[in-house]
Amino acid sequence: MVNVKLKLIEEINKIEDESLLQQLTELVLESDQGMMVEFNQSQIEMIKESQEQIKNGESSSHEEVMKLLGDQ
Repeated sequence: MVNVKLKLIEEINKIEDESLLQQLTELVLESDQGMMVEFNQSQIEMIKESQEQIKNGESSSHEEVMKLLGDQ
């Protein structure tokens, strides 16, 4: 989890848009850190499948996904 936090901080430090930074601040401050989420069996299976794919090196970078979606 430390790596995720460091990556998040690194990416936030790159943001120059004050409005976006304010929105991110509000999101973090208003988030329910203790919120419990329940998944149905289908969702749990999809999560497990995704975890296996990542374990097997079957993943894509953010840039690759964005290109596939046509956003870049």
